[in-house]
Amino acid sequence: MIKERMLLRPKEVMRVLGISRKTLFRWTKKGILHFVRLPTGDKRYYRQEVIDILQHRNEFHKRDDSLSPRRPP
Repeated sequence: MIKERMLLRPKEVMRVLGISRKTLFRWTKKGILHFVRLPTGDKRYYRQEVIDILQHRNEFHKRDDSLSPRRPP
């Protein structure tokens, strides 16, 4: 039960990251995300990897926002 909470279904990963099935496949192929195959043959992705990607994405956007020119009020 605890292990299941640490794993996400492909649809959950796509929804949380806002990516398509094709992008999920590409990221898996590139090694950006990793999965485990359950005895049923289903794939599950590591929750922590998804969290890490979200945090990295947020840090990038914060840095990017600080570099963008400010509009006058």
